[in-house]
Amino acid sequence: MSSVRICTFNVKGLASITKRDRVLCWLNQQQFSIVLLQEIHYNANSDDKEKCASKWNGNCYLSDYSNNSLGVGILINAACICKILEYQEIIVGRMQRIQLDIEGKIINIFNIRIYMHQIAMILIFFVH
Repeated sequence: MSSVRICTFNVKGLASITKRDRVLCWLNQQQFSIVLLQEIHYNANSDDKEKCASKWNGNCYLSDYSNNSLGVGILINAACICKILEYQEIIVGRMQRIQLDIEGKIINIFNIRIYMHQIAMILIFFVH
């Protein structure tokens, strides 16, 4: 089985184009397969999402909140050998789920931003 590198990162805001570009550049250098972002803090339109995908070099699923607060995102690197089966925005700006097929294993990844001692919780479920 090939390795899959997963990172969770509270970015504390990506409204600044300069910061967004720096963060995405750094994440690319780390060669993560999947990145779960919390606190993106900006209201992304479809152009922003396309620009994010081109800077990230893969798929970007951003769940932003209308008042430029909160926000979560899932980034899937183009080099990650997986098939994206389903994406779901469960609670806008707070909870997402993506279902992947990685080498025949179905994996559900939940990106959840909750305020429990200021810790972002990430749940990963493997389904046979």
